[in-house]
Amino acid sequence: MTRTAYILSSSTLSTSGLDFVSDNFENIFDIIIDKKAKMSLLKMGFSENNLLKITRFINTLKRTDFDKRNYLYTPDILNAFDAKRSAVESLKNTDENLMNMITKIYSGSLYIPSPTLFTQIMNSCDSFIEEVKKDDTYIKELILFHLFYKKRISTDVFYDEIEEYLGGLKINLPKEFNLMGTVIELIQDRYIITEWGEYVFPSNAFYNQPLKENIDSFREYLDVDFHDKGILKKLFSGISVESVSNNSGYNVEEVQKIINKYLFIFKDTYEYEMFGEIFEKYNFSKSDFTYLFDEKDDTYNFLGAICHRGDRELTYANIVSDGLFNKLQVPIEKVRRFLVNEQYAHVDDDKSPVELFIEQHKEMIFRNETLYGMYNHYVSPENKINSVRTVESIISDSRYVISPQYRKFRFYDFHENEKYIPRLQKIIKDLSPGSYSMYKLFNDYPELMSDMGIKNSYELYDFVAKNNESFRGVLKLSKAPTFYIQMSSKHEFIEMELSKFNGENKEEFVQYIHDNFGLNRKRLSAYLDFNFGNYDFSKNEVNNNLSAQVSEPSIETNVFELIKGKLTDAIYLEEKFEKVVNAHTELTDSIVGALNYKKTGDVYFSRKFYSLTEALNHLIAESDFENKFYSDVMGSSSVRSCIHGLQSEFRVFQIERGTYCTMDYMKETGLDIFAIRSFIRTIRRMSGNYEFFSIHSLFDDINDDKLADYCFDEVFYDDIIHYSNMLNVIKKSTSKGLRVYSSKNYKLDDFIRYELNQMDGKADIDDFISAVNEKYKTYITKNTVINHVQYYAEDLEVVYNNKENYYDDIYGG
Repeated sequence: MTRTAYILSSSTLSTSGLDFVSDNFENIFDIIIDKKAKMSLLKMGFSENNLLKITRFINTLKRTDFDKRNYLYTPDILNAFDAKRSAVESLKNTDENLMNMITKIYSGSLYIPSPTLFTQIMNSCDSFIEEVKKDDTYIKELILFHLFYKKRISTDVFYDEIEEYLGGLKINLPKEFNLMGTVIELIQDRYIITEWGEYVFPSNAFYNQPLKENIDSFREYLDVDFHDKGILKKLFSGISVESVSNNSGYNVEEVQKIINKYLFIFKDTYEYEMFGEIFEKYNFSKSDFTYLFDEKDDTYNFLGAICHRGDRELTYANIVSDGLFNKLQVPIEKVRRFLVNEQYAHVDDDKSPVELFIEQHKEMIFRNETLYGMYNHYVSPENKINSVRTVESIISDSRYVISPQYRKFRFYDFHENEKYIPRLQKIIKDLSPGSYSMYKLFNDYPELMSDMGIKNSYELYDFVAKNNESFRGVLKLSKAPTFYIQMSSKHEFIEMELSKFNGENKEEFVQYIHDNFGLNRKRLSAYLDFNFGNYDFSKNEVNNNLSAQVSEPSIETNVFELIKGKLTDAIYLEEKFEKVVNAHTELTDSIVGALNYKKTGDVYFSRKFYSLTEALNHLIAESDFENKFYSDVMGSSSVRSCIHGLQSEFRVFQIERGTYCTMDYMKETGLDIFAIRSFIRTIRRMSGNYEFFSIHSLFDDINDDKLADYCFDEVFYDDIIHYSNMLNVIKKSTSKGLRVYSSKNYKLDDFIRYELNQMDGKADIDDFISAVNEKYKTYITKNTVINHVQYYAEDLEVVYNNKENYYDDIYGG
């Protein structure tokens, strides 16, 4: 560390204590910034002496009240450069900012009457400035100090402001000093955060700066090497304290002490901040937790290691009435999973009391709060609803409510108007690829809207959303009231339309998009300013935020053509692409652009396509079932993500394991999206007859279904069921087996115990696994069964549902 720790030399900390801090932290901001302080503490280890010194230092630092003083560089630093304590104290009465004071001394505006004192102070200042010139860390600290003082600075003026600030300090920077490179380094090291066109100082001890991207994850701390990391990684992977104890040489109490020792860091993480309270309130299974909150398994394991598990049952009623779930913005679509069979029990004329009340006031447009108050005012006490959250759950599921605007709704009979779905499907299917607003459809087809009883574009959006199954594969809904046709993002759409635009200015482009796609002019203009601010509309070229203008590569033409001749595929893995280019010349952004490729994630794709998704779709379409054309790139996480997206939109299908085809191929064989939907409805109807099923276990029972009659590979049908999102996945697919589903709110525990009951509640574990895998053509391991069955006799290798049978076999009756 630089000697800035000496800002506290007038405190009770000893010189050795200040030296210890200086040796163990990179710079003063490692103690100011929350995450940096915790990382440094982990790296140092946790001896009692170390903790005492650091805690004492941080607490003393916090008491200095920087939020009022607004600086870190104080004359106290001169103590480290042989200035006497008394001299420093007298200077602090003149100016408590060291950098301001040095400027005044050099300019002669600070009068020091004693020649001896003046000489001593000048020598200390000179020594300090000389060290600043030699050590880039001081320059970084000064940059961060200025940002700490300002809290946030616009990126447009940041570099000018920093140069002016450093120049005002009369510090002659080394000629080789690179300000922009230094700032980039500080950003990479997380000393500076970028947020909405501003550079921001990270969260620290002296003011609150709520930056989502700066919230620490427990995973980041596990990247640091520290003494007990191995023990904690095991605990955070789901291994129990007892198992860790058995394999580590520690007893259970010692393992628990290790956890407790680090709680002050791991309870100050994003995961605990978000889910700690609700995790300690409810008894979550791993599958329920990851499903509701879209979190990974390791988040659940982490919380299980540092939290006390809750005991409240996870039911539909508890979820919709508990504000914690609302605070975490759990989608109501996911909450429906906890309604056992209710989502399938639909009778057109069987309206709930709330729906009947809305129908009786069909001329009104309600808010959630308005309906809550009015309904409870009129109904008897036993029929009252208990919260606004309950209103939200009712109207989100209701086929008698439509929303004309956010958090507003009115009566609307969806069943009566389902007859218009085919006509609306045809209109949307005829649209060219792009990002659209329902405003365009609403304006272009006024007679249809009148017949449907739709009053604005938001109601049209809600109509499509509540009939989403009918429009799956036709469009992809975005933020209301917009949707995509064969597009994955607005940025991709704008990029495509700009490449075709021949107008003169932004206003013409905005009007063109509004006229042809219906997007809101004001919002689009603001979006362009932020994301395409450097685009020259008159020259039809893009800089920075769009595909950057490509300069000609500075290599010989024949070499460039040689590289270009070798790169002809639509997609390349990062390693392969860079190997081809680097064999002939150094890879640069300009060369990538000139080769007409673009990098995304861990792959490069040809810019003949608007996105990686479209490039992959093309590759599959051209492969003619030869998966060798794309099997290499399937190792890419970016490509796998695109595959999942294409499958969820029913644009691509896994015709057999590892081999894909497009919807165009399906159409050539006489199948279309309506055949897909008909198959999904068939499966949904049949699912109620089974507690659990896979496509293998029920395929022979499917009758009179066009898609099933084609007898494709089972993995083809399995994927369609999965991506329909209509059923609960009990057992995920693997390369060796199919998924297992249920229409009910079951878990893997229920599945294992149900199947064991089919074998009289007791079976040899290997026989049980063989029977289940054969019945469902899934793949369940021995560990999976052991972890989810009621009782397991290890010596006998027998599993049980019944405690009496288990004890009879273990103890001989």
